[in-house]
Amino acid sequence: DSIQSVLDRLLLFPHDERLVTLARESAKDLHSVLPGPERTEKINATLAQLQTAIDSEGEVRVDLARQEREAGEAGDALTRASVALQISQCDARTQALALLTLHYCTALQYCATYPEGDDQEELGKETGSSKGADLSNNKGSPKIKEKQADG
Repeated sequence: DSIQSVLDRLLLFPHDERLVTLARESAKDLHSVLPGPERTEKINATLAQLQTAIDSEGEVRVDLARQEREAGEAGDALTRASVALQISQCDARTQALALLTLHYCTALQYCATYPEGDDQEELGKETGSSKGADLSNNKGSPKIKEKQADG
């Protein structure tokens, strides 16, 4: 899945602590079928894309804040309300990108701690996660984790 498609699915659901916990717990299985160095490289590449997306949202947010201020100074309540809605949507995208970043950074930590997947089952017992967990289920939760075999 592309970052945008995962982001779009994430935005359909309210952000809550369960998503954060799931992002952390399912990270150990992210790209786990790949050899250690390849897995690390793939995760780092996605983190770079996420950082670019976060930077872009930050620039959009600054521009929207400027537009909101100008609309307020001009007394244009309709434009100001419209821009305020866009700011809210931008903030939601930024929050979802941060959650994805947490997911990938946690996966990178697992790669560093267990370079070849050693002792990951034991780690799963310690964290309470189960093998195969991801950020999706059959009850409507968003799917964050990329398919392990996908490129």
